[in-house]
Formats: sequence, structure tokens, C-alpha cells
Amino acid sequence: MNRTPVSFYLPGFFDRMHMQLAWIMLMEKYPEFFCDNVRIGALYDAFPGSLWNGGRCVLGQCDRQEAEYVISEFDERGIPLRFTFTNSLLEEEHLGDPFCNFCLEQIASPKRKTVHEVLVNSPLLEAYIRTYYPAIPLISSTTKQIRSITKLEGELEKDYRLVVGYKALNTGDQLLQIAPEKRGKLEVLADSFCMDDCPRSKQHYEEVARAQLEGREPGPLAGGACRAINRDFYEFMENETFITRERLYGQLVPAGFLHIKLDGRTFTDADVIESYLYYMTKPEQTEARDRLRLVMHKSLEKLRRM
Repeated sequence: MNRTPVSFYLPGFFDRMHMQLAWIMLMEKYPEFFCDNVRIGALYDAFPGSLWNGGRCVLGQCDRQEAEYVISEFDERGIPLRFTFTNSLLEEEHLGDPFCNFCLEQIASPKRKTVHEVLVNSPLLEAYIRTYYPAIPLISSTTKQIRSITKLEGELEKDYRLVVGYKALNTGDQLLQIAPEKRGKLEVLADSFCMDDCPRSKQHYEEVARAQLEGREPGPLAGGACRAINRDFYEFMENETFITRERLYGQLVPAGFLHIKLDGRTFTDADVIESYLYYMTKPEQTEARDRLRLVMHKSLEKLRRM
């Protein structure tokens, strides 16, 4: 039985707000269905129209009152929100963005009961937040694409609360080469839907960053449509970088890797639910998983009818 808390970092605090609240309720109501000592470490996302957002486009607009409501809902429940301010193409002129600064002011407010976080990629934005919002913990983003253990260990020595590893390091025994005393600061991305060794991932992140700044959908990349974009959760398992439940709880958790990120900002609701069930519920609880799946889908159906 695992007695060490394992923290999961889950996608979507805005567009999936009600799904997350339903999942939190199920974890509280049926603890016997879940793996020992699993908890939600944070929900990562950005509000629509956040200029600093990166990784995936989040277009549209969110007014300040709605943003404050969402922050307060999770703050009261003790669930940290993690803002995906990982746009790598930011310039000095973007740092004064009123809405993104409003979000930082909200989560840095002394009235908050929970410590909320920001994912960063841009050195410019990182320096800005450290100067003007020093109380906000910063997380080093997987979008930096650090591809060597040596460089990753260097990143782990920096002043970040956590460092999200790049999926390429999930293969073989690479993660076990990290010094044991540093493993507790690494957040492992378990289930990236992207193809292994994708030659266009850097280009994709840059196009998403540019599209976010310009307020448009990302354009097509050279080489045609992405072959991975329409796969479902169980097809992600074809990736060599996919971390199975058996490896997670049988090898990585005992070795000191206690922070696990689940992909999903662009997944369907069904795929997100499957990832939660796969990683966080006890494997022998087959009927319980079916019951939880049904409850989640019925909750979403009720919301669609409202």
C-alpha cells in the first residue's frame, strides 16, 4: 500500500470547470475506489483571451467577474490553479496585458486560501513575474522541450516549485538516472497524445504561440495534417513514451516520482475521463470504474441541457 501522496495535475479549470468539480466530489465520496493517497495537485489552464497562454490556443474572451468566480470556486476547495502562461514569443510590449495581470493579481491576493501557480517558458515573462508577483510559485514548462537528463537536472536546481519533464525522457530507464534527491521536484508527463519523436513539435508550439498573440486559430504546418490529432486515449498507449499504470505505481512512485501530469487540454471529455479512471482508480475496481464513468457522463449530459 502506498503511503506517500501522489499528486496529479489535471487539464482544464475553465472549460472543464464542472467536470473537475464532479470529479473532486467523486474522490471525496468514494475514496475506496481510488488508489491510495492520490490527490489533485493542481488544475492547469488559462482563461480565454489570455495573451500569455501557450501550448494550446485558448481563444475568445472571459470577463473579469467570471474569472474571479472560477478562481474563488477552486480556491475555497483548496485546489490550486496553474496558469499556462507559456507563450514563448512574448515581447516587452506584451507584459502590460491588462487581463493577464488581473489574473496574477487575483491569485496573488492575500485573501486567497490556496497557493496558486504559473507555468512559464519565456525568460522575459518569468523575470517580470518574479519582480512584480514574487509570491506566486513558478513551474518550468514541458514546452521548453529539455531533451537530456543533464540539462533537466540543471533545470531542477533552479528556483522553480516543480519542473515538468519533456515526454522524450520517459523512455527506457532515463528517469531513473535522475539523482534521487531531485526526483521529488520533477513532474512527469504520463500520457502525451503527440507522436513520439515528432519532428514538428517545436514548430507547433511556436505556431500556437503566434496564433494566441494574434487571436486566431493556428495555421497548418509544413508536412500536412498531424497524424496524432484524432487518436483516443487508449491509442496513446502505442507511444513508447506513454507511462502505464503498472510502471507508474510499480516503479516510478516507489522511486520517488510523486508528481504526475495528465495531458488533455484538447482532448474530448470522454478521453479526459478515461485518463482519470486509468491512472487514479484501483485496477481491481472494474465495476466501480464503470460506475464512476457513468456518473461523470451523466453529469456532463445534465450540464449540456442547462
